[in-house]
Amino acid sequence: KKHQSVERLVKFIALAAVSFDEAFRDFTIQYVIRKTDARDWAPRYRACQILGATLKSLPEDAELGDALWDEIYTRMMDRLDDRAPAVRAEAVCAIQRLQDPSDE
Repeated sequence: KKHQSVERLVKFIALAAVSFDEAFRDFTIQYVIRKTDARDWAPRYRACQILGATLKSLPEDAELGDALWDEIYTRMMDRLDDRAPAVRAEAVCAIQRLQDPSDE
């Protein structure tokens, strides 16, 4: 069951992360990435959801550093094997933004 207040908070965090400078954006993404290893499924789910919303909020021409991109990719690939289906679904949503549109 989705809660509107939580969904609005996720959108707020994502927009706030990309509204400031790159250092704040990268710090926020790194903080959220660390939460994808939580023991309970709910924090992993929300971390993947926030990460996906943040990546989708980035402008098309935004660039992520190689280290940060690799960290996001690695953690989301790990979450694709999560035991909770909701976490796997959010990991797919998050990782799709990293796809190169020129790849077929």
